[in-house]
Amino acid sequence: MIRSIFSLIMLFAAISLFFVFINPYYKEVQDLGGQENSYQEAIANSRELEKINRALQDRYQSIGSDDVKKLSVLLPDYVNNVQVAIEIEQIGLAAGRGMTLKNVKYEVPKPETEGRALSREQALLAKKNYGIFELSFSTEGSYGNFISFLKDLEQSLRVIDIESISFASTDILSMQGTPRDIYKYDFKVKTYWLKSN
Repeated sequence: MIRSIFSLIMLFAAISLFFVFINPYYKEVQDLGGQENSYQEAIANSRELEKINRALQDRYQSIGSDDVKKLSVLLPDYVNNVQVAIEIEQIGLAAGRGMTLKNVKYEVPKPETEGRALSREQALLAKKNYGIFELSFSTEGSYGNFISFLKDLEQSLRVIDIESISFASTDILSMQGTPRDIYKYDFKVKTYWLKSN
């Protein structure tokens, strides 16, 4: 009888000990185990990101300096309006075309100011990582030179979108007094530049 009472007391003490001391610590250990799993996952993710970062750095360092220069021409990080006009004129003068730029007009991109109201288009453009530089100019030349100028402009390294072209004949006479195959072309183009973050 004493053994059974002693056994019941020990059983009651064991159950009490479990619920009072062991169960709360057991739940705490389970919570810590869950935290450990999330930390292990974070460490694994950071190691994976380090590998990706190293691979990207290796790829970046493998790019030659000539290619970096080409990329900076393709999409520069600033607007150099004079340089854009010079590049286009060099294309016009290439291969003896003699198509010099005239009446060059452009609007210097204005930084977004916080206090002014923006149109919907301006607000959408302000959110983008690039800016747009618009340029208009006129030039003169034969139709054949015009076509080859357009092809060279299309194949130039700088991204240039032609928005509009209009042309008219000119009243230029040759030395013999016959009209020459010369036309006046008015261009409106736009090019792009990366905004600094």
